[in-house]
Amino acid sequence: KHILNGITPDLTFVLKVNISKAMLRLKKRKVKNRYDKFSNKFYSKVQSAFIKIASKNKKKYCVIDNSTDSPEVEKVIFAKFLKKLK
Repeated sequence: KHILNGITPDLTFVLKVNISKAMLRLKKRKVKNRYDKFSNKFYSKVQSAFIKIASKNKKKYCVIDNSTDSPEVEKVIFAKFLKKLK
């Protein structure tokens, strides 16, 4: 709130993923950042917190399962984005 000075997004996408699958993806990265080195427990807590926030305001949040790492996720996001613009 402080950084954005009260600006809030109209739509936020939360990508849900199986934590063990996410860890496999992280292992494949050539360059890692500090966030890539946290524990599975950390990622699980963060994901749960975002999903909880999203469940309280379904008009502004969209939770999408990204466990399959499918290109279809991009299409879903884009379609929901376009719908929000109308």
